[in-house]
Amino acid sequence: MKPVRFQRSRKAGWRKPPGGICCDRSSRWGNPFDWRIYGRLEAVYRFETALINKDLPFDIDVVQRDLRGKPLGCFCPLEEPCHADVLLRYANLPPNEALERQARCYELPSVKDYLLQIIASQLVSDEEDTMLTSAAVCFRLLRNATRTSRRATFESRHRT
Repeated sequence: MKPVRFQRSRKAGWRKPPGGICCDRSSRWGNPFDWRIYGRLEAVYRFETALINKDLPFDIDVVQRDLRGKPLGCFCPLEEPCHADVLLRYANLPPNEALERQARCYELPSVKDYLLQIIASQLVSDEEDTMLTSAAVCFRLLRNATRTSRRATFESRHRT
């Protein structure tokens, strides 16, 4: 049976599914990015990025070891994005595929840095003010393009 996400509840009589793990903010697996500040989609996106970049107190190996094959629960509505979906996906990936995704994510900042170096080297001949303005504009364009492409990838993965 494939593990699923369940919605936690405080209603009388509600019981956690057998073997289920609660991964709300009160637990070790909670999303540190508050959906009330960022919105659900942005909070989940930031959580996945932090998980891949090892900015959380746990990494993909720990997620796979502790959560593989178990139902995960959070208070988020089932029809909306939730970080538990991210945990479920990474927990149940084959180990090699999880490492490949992690490596692909690490490539992105290095490509951006490389492009910024090229742009900066081409703008050295300009006047100082123009160079700073052009570099700032280019950096913003690259940053926004990166965010847009990663968000589009994330949204396409979470459409059902």
